Amino acid sequence: MRIILDVMGGDNPVEEFVKGAAMARNKFKEKITLVGNDVMIRDALDKNGIPENIFEIVHVDDVVTMEDDPMSI
Repeated sequence: MRIILDVMGGDNPVEEFVKGAAMARNKFKEKITLVGNDVMIRDALDKNGIPENIFEIVHVDDVVTMEDDPMSI
């Protein structure tokens, strides 16, 4: 199974998503892809001593916010 996690969404900072993803990876040994701003993801991984190579990182420039009109996207 592959898990894809949008780390730019939600109320928590990227760091919380990254820490949770690392915990899930260690427990379930599944492949996890982190999607979001790669610089922010790599910074969060580095800050928490989590190796980058346990994840696939997919960079995206666009972020959909709660203020965005879903019909315009």
